[in-house]
Amino acid sequence: MPEYQFVSFGDNNSSNATKAARSHAIRTALHRRNAPVPSAGDDDAPASRSRPPQPALRGRFRMVTQDAVALRKGTPDGDKEQKQLVKWAVTSKHQVNPPKNKSSKARTKPSEDSGSKAQTTPQPYDSMLMVRSPIPRLKDNCLDPFECLPIPSNPAADTLIQYFLKGFNLNLSALDTQGPWLPYAMQNPLLLRATVALAAGFWSASLPTLDVSLRREGYLQKGETMRLIRKRLGSGTSMSTALADGAGDDAFVLAAVATLANVEAFNGELITADVHMRGLYDMVQARGGVDTILHEYILCRCISWVDVHVATGIGRVPMFPLFHTIDQVILPSKVIAHAAMSPALIHLESSDTDSPRERQDMAATRAIFKLLRQAIAAQACNIPVAVASIRVIMSTADVRMLEFLFGDHNMSSHGEAGSSDPGPPSQRIAGNSPGTAVVLAAHVFLYVVLRHVPTTSQLLRILCCRLRRFLEGSTQEQPAAHVVDAWAGNAALLVWIAFVGVMGSGWARKNADNAEWYRSLFYGAVLRAGDDGVITSAYDDDALEALLKTFLWSDAECGTALESLRRASPDPPDT
Repeated sequence: MPEYQFVSFGDNNSSNATKAARSHAIRTALHRRNAPVPSAGDDDAPASRSRPPQPALRGRFRMVTQDAVALRKGTPDGDKEQKQLVKWAVTSKHQVNPPKNKSSKARTKPSEDSGSKAQTTPQPYDSMLMVRSPIPRLKDNCLDPFECLPIPSNPAADTLIQYFLKGFNLNLSALDTQGPWLPYAMQNPLLLRATVALAAGFWSASLPTLDVSLRREGYLQKGETMRLIRKRLGSGTSMSTALADGAGDDAFVLAAVATLANVEAFNGELITADVHMRGLYDMVQARGGVDTILHEYILCRCISWVDVHVATGIGRVPMFPLFHTIDQVILPSKVIAHAAMSPALIHLESSDTDSPRERQDMAATRAIFKLLRQAIAAQACNIPVAVASIRVIMSTADVRMLEFLFGDHNMSSHGEAGSSDPGPPSQRIAGNSPGTAVVLAAHVFLYVVLRHVPTTSQLLRILCCRLRRFLEGSTQEQPAAHVVDAWAGNAALLVWIAFVGVMGSGWARKNADNAEWYRSLFYGAVLRAGDDGVITSAYDDDALEALLKTFLWSDAECGTALESLRRASPDPPDT
């Protein structure tokens, strides 16, 4: 009978082995269990070639004893072998396999007690196990363990990039499932550094108590970006020549400059942001004009957003034209119908006059509200709408509001925007038209509700201060009660304007700038609206909500703000 016999198997039913096969298996197992351990020096024994000596086995691992280690020390070959193994252990992360040792056979050394008895020394691979060589592992808590990013990795930069991926919700970034910006920025170290600085700037604006190390990392990345841009352009070289020298990455340079302007705007340095935008405009003109970047979709989208962002804070019209216009947007019919079903601007129309200028302003205001209602409906409807289309709608409304408010204002004359004072106002801002106040409030609504700019940012402070200054008129620091009296004939308009001011100034924070003033204005306007019969009662919640919906309303943000105002009302309704 042969030494081994195969038994068929494969299904769930056990195979019936023959009596001879079972007997052979049992006999072989008993024989191997009772067989003596082969001598250590018998290299020809089959068992010694197939498995290691039994005393050296502990489970499935070979444990080298101290005696075996000491046995190898002191011999020339052993010392040489030990040095090779230690060297391999130190550089193990650069090698996959240990170095081969020419002396692969087991060596023996005569015992001091017996001249004929030999002892087996461990193989080179066995001696290697004595050295606790480090095993290369993936970096713990590291965003870039394979070093794929074009910038050096550190804990602060990794945290900012992770925040940009998960917590950065500016301008509908959280709804943009494709997220094309970060893959675009990862193609160039200059733009990625600017993106990390942008994440730090937005996070600081959202959370004033942000960790100092993250703020410092944002400043470091911003400074390094500016240094690389200066190096890229070169000193003493014309801008057109500098851009032409690296035509392959000039789009990234333009995007980095625009991102730096965005960073400065969030840091409250709007004058510096305006300098970046003017430099960007000169760079685009040196490159050949706006037509040369129309094929760069992501770059054009970035420039459009930053341009209106900085222009809003400064108080001027944008420098660049809109690269993507409303004519290129196709909205679902349900979204258009939903926006058309919104309540008419009955309270705004009631203040219309026979003046040609007033009729023109009313037409412009209706067009702005139509765009904003479409943006709200596009986000609220169950039918998915491309985020890019919603952004185009918001940018179009933004530009029209800037043209409405600052169209007659010289773009080059502005004051200290960083101090919440955008400089000398335009003629329209200096007036007292109710339609202008509504557009100013709609501008606040756009940034706080639709663009999700944090209420702690400098931009929202500027917008709320601009609206408050217009309501107060020529006499600054007026109490809210005086404004309510001045708007006695437009209580409905004042209720919505004050409500938007509360949301923009931070309705959930007691000590926010302008927050208390807008709360007082809101409660006074509601009481006046109840007295004038605009709503059935100042404490009729349904009537108050219906009044606010005749202008602009978003269930999520506006509903939460109104509920907070109801709970904090100084005169709660009697039950």
